[in-house]
Amino acid sequence: MVNQIKDTAAERGISEREVVEDVMLGQARTKEMMTPAEVANLFVFGFSRHGKHLNSGDLLWDGGYTTTYE
Repeated sequence: MVNQIKDTAAERGISEREVVEDVMLGQARTKEMMTPAEVANLFVFGFSRHGKHLNSGDLLWDGGYTTTYE
């Protein structure tokens, strides 16, 4: 969703910063979102010669978000 943060802020009557900090990252172990460049770096690594042994399986690059809910 293109305007997810803005729409959630309007719906809940809170600031966009509060949406990110409290709603999106509230229970996550890491308290900052990945930048677009950091996400791109993961793909570059995966398609580089350094990632040649990454063949199936799951790699979680979520800053501990998934293990928060296990």
